[in-house]
Amino acid sequence: MKLNKLAIGALSLGLGLASVQANFVPVPGNYTVIHLTGSTAFRGATIRAVINALGGYGACNIAAYKCSAAGAVPTGYTQDQTAKYNNIYGNLPGCGIVLVKCGWSGSEAGWVDVTTCSSQKENFMLDTEPLGDAGTPIINTGDATLGYVSEGAGVNGELDLAMADNSQAYSRAKGLAIGNAYAVGVIPFVYSKNAQNVADQVAPWSSVNNITHPQIRNLIKSGFIDAATLTGNSGDAGKFFYLAGRNYNSGTRNNHLLNAGLPTTQAEKQITISGADQAPVKSALSAVSLAGQDSGGTLATTMSYRGSGAAGWWAIAYLGVPDAVGAQLVNAGGGPVILSLTGVTETTAAVQQGEYTYWGTEWIAVSTCANACANTLYNTLTANNSSTLAFDNAITANLEIALGSMACTKTTDASDPVHN
Repeated sequence: MKLNKLAIGALSLGLGLASVQANFVPVPGNYTVIHLTGSTAFRGATIRAVINALGGYGACNIAAYKCSAAGAVPTGYTQDQTAKYNNIYGNLPGCGIVLVKCGWSGSEAGWVDVTTCSSQKENFMLDTEPLGDAGTPIINTGDATLGYVSEGAGVNGELDLAMADNSQAYSRAKGLAIGNAYAVGVIPFVYSKNAQNVADQVAPWSSVNNITHPQIRNLIKSGFIDAATLTGNSGDAGKFFYLAGRNYNSGTRNNHLLNAGLPTTQAEKQITISGADQAPVKSALSAVSLAGQDSGGTLATTMSYRGSGAAGWWAIAYLGVPDAVGAQLVNAGGGPVILSLTGVTETTAAVQQGEYTYWGTEWIAVSTCANACANTLYNTLTANNSSTLAFDNAITANLEIALGSMACTKTTDASDPVHN
């Protein structure tokens, strides 16, 4: 006897998730949808934490789309943890069968997403997107079939949960109503220069290995900086590095501005890199708040495009460490080249001790409109103290940092780290 996919799905509810077949499509009415959005920089740890809450990979059925190429997956990640969109199907204790739909919008967008009855909309994969066998996610580097979801649209329609690299107090949603929020980790960021062909790895590009806070402020306000200011060599004058960055939905951008001692409302002049490896194209400088890449992964990829040196320009960008490392792995020219910050190299220890300052506290927030299962998932992920927090078990060393391992804190997002 042959069973169709829907029949197999129905049987799986009685037999356990391990019996679900490849390309399983969830049966409508037999699960609750939870929408999760927000930080692209912290998505790897978030996906791992959610899967852990649903019993682990062997108990979940997963589809992951717009994933990084296999060669760009950092150590400690799996390919589905680099996706732009995830559907994760499993059993949530205290709730039942859920379909957690992830569409990573950026931290700032995430805060707005979970404010009460926001008009904001985000894209998620449809419920009908086929899922893989339990323990074997469907992986795709291309796009899935997507649909918009807006806040306050009722059960299975609302934007329930969001991740953010900065607190609500330093967000566009400052003062707006949310259900609750909880700090769950630390995400480090870096500055980098863009990759070059070997023939173009000459001065001034080769001489730029560090950047300071005054130089960052110069970049932000002008959109470019004379190479001589970075190298201290008057012979480099008249050659320029341009700032490439994120749009106003980004927590990486917020932390970049705050770390430079500027408000998150600061106008920022940036280029956008497009084209392809060996033929990169930079846009004209723009200070429009929407300017910049909407994903850290996309920005890191464009910073891997070689050939700009021959065209007479260079770029400096701000990136989450997971995205920077991923781009270095996949690019034959080495990907973005990480710079030290005011003489300090980013390492886990340097962040933990307060020596390296460009990092953000990661938050999870729940909407007042969230359904009961979304609240259950939020409580599951935030139930324990920092030494045993569910997210601590999902942290990948050197790419994200567990709160319980930090020897310093920031009083506010704009503060310098203070040792505990």
